[in-house]
Amino acid sequence: MQSIYKDKAGTIWFGLGAGSFVGWKENY
Repeated sequence: MQSIYKDKAGTIWFGLGAGSFVGWKENY
């Protein structure tokens, strides 16, 4: 299962399993 959430700084985080997350910063 892939988990996705957005933090207060506007970064989208994708849970890639094993507790690892990769964030993409929104620049708009």
